Amino acid sequence: MNIKLFLETFQNREGIFSFTTDHQETQRIFRNAHDFTYGVNTLALGTLKYRVKVMCYVLMDNHLHLLLKGRSEDCAAYFKWVLHRLTLMLKSRYGISGLLKSDAADVQVVTDSNMLLNEVAYQLRNPYKARMTNPFSYPWAPFEVYFNPYLSNLRGDRFRSYRSRPYNEACGWESRKFLSIRRL
Repeated sequence: MNIKLFLETFQNREGIFSFTTDHQETQRIFRNAHDFTYGVNTLALGTLKYRVKVMCYVLMDNHLHLLLKGRSEDCAAYFKWVLHRLTLMLKSRYGISGLLKSDAADVQVVTDSNMLLNEVAYQLRNPYKARMTNPFSYPWAPFEVYFNPYLSNLRGDRFRSYRSRPYNEACGWESRKFLSIRRL
């Protein structure tokens, strides 16, 4: 569904939402590592401005996927802000405008833990399906968070809290199934 319908239907609802931009057939959003880095930094900066948690993301050269947790209005505002920042980047670096429109984006509401699992798997598998790279070596998605064999070796309350918090707080759902992801 588009963002306008999403906001009308799920007004002031807390949840997990998947946002995907329109796949650009002729233009690329991210052309080099500098552009991708700008995109990842934009995602991080936006979490300081908006009350959202980025549960998963994938930046492809011609589109992006975001899995966000928060109130529907905050998630939509964050997504629009990210698109606005990327639009400014495209205009200043390449003279391209009008490429990223929030009206052309797709929004899905994650309704249960199976859908959450499928959405994360879909997003993380995207670079591989596009034949861009081995999914574990793609730098513009958080593979190392989901599939890092060394993360379990980290000790201390801070790291234990980091590993378990995003999953266990995922809308109060049973998280054992989600935590058992090891490979696609």
